[in-house]
Amino acid sequence: MTISFADFLFSEPERLPSWKPPYMAGIYAILVDDPSSTPVPFRPIYFGETDDMSESGLIQHHPLHDCWYKQTGSVYRLYIAISEMPESSTAERQRVQTELIKQYRPVCNEPTPF
Repeated sequence: MTISFADFLFSEPERLPSWKPPYMAGIYAILVDDPSSTPVPFRPIYFGETDDMSESGLIQHHPLHDCWYKQTGSVYRLYIAISEMPESSTAERQRVQTELIKQYRPVCNEPTPF
């Protein structure tokens, strides 16, 4: 199952602690389970971009990791979905990230998320 945010396709959400990141550029969405969200029961709390999903510490040492955790109280309720953008430039990924943030206003992308 893939999911879509603003017409961009993302992979099926996976629990963040067990996610095996690919060596790939793209956009990632940090999600929380939310049964009231439609059409899929996930709500984005952060959109990020990277030229390498498998970069050491990308997720575990992310500066907003605490914000993600505060949304659920448990790392086991956090999910990740990715939109692969091989051979994309940083500017292309940032454009998509900005568009997603404008449309969904995820709490951890806000200027002062805490």
